[in-house]
Amino acid sequence: MFKRGLLDADLVIAPSRASATFLAAEGCQRLEVIPHGCVPPEVTPPLPQDFRVGYLGQVGVDKGIVYLIQAWGKLNWPTVLLSLAGPGTESLGPIVGRITNGGHFQLLGRVANTTDFYASISVYVQPSVCESFGITLLEAMAHGRPVIVSEGAGASELVTEGVDGFVVPRRSPDAIAERIAWFKANPHRIWTMGQAAREKALGYTWPLIRDRYQHVWRAQFS
Repeated sequence: MFKRGLLDADLVIAPSRASATFLAAEGCQRLEVIPHGCVPPEVTPPLPQDFRVGYLGQVGVDKGIVYLIQAWGKLNWPTVLLSLAGPGTESLGPIVGRITNGGHFQLLGRVANTTDFYASISVYVQPSVCESFGITLLEAMAHGRPVIVSEGAGASELVTEGVDGFVVPRRSPDAIAERIAWFKANPHRIWTMGQAAREKALGYTWPLIRDRYQHVWRAQFS
């Protein structure tokens, strides 16, 4: 029923090229790519004094959070914090203990203020296995945080390698750990790459995305 609706629709809007490719393979031909948007803070929050890494989102298998946890265990830094936030992350203690022998974790659960969360970290990681977009990646960029994102997230298409973040293979704890370690070893790059990330995100505010929807609507149906 869902697929029939996609095939019969006059137009289907996908949030990423990867999503559009998947839909096209399913037989959907009338496609337009318009990414999601964000609400950037007025100013970039200052970086925390100590190097910190964070993730914000759900804990489903599609999010790939297990690979981030494994990467952090490989690094096993006793004084560097990985903050995992979002519904369900508060219950990850047993999983963390089962799949890693070390690493300093903070399990926050649902956070009341996402800006406070992004302000508390230096680098954001989105390790998705399969995700049509991944809006928290764009939000982190809007807050001036460089990102590490897997190819499984559609929002990885927004990242310019080595400029505002890094794209790594999906399901690769080694690649995630390598890039986190790079940021820790190059703290002077965190701010400059974060500013580049913010500039990128400012091109994807909701008013700009709304304009793209309106343009497509008028072109298609007027």
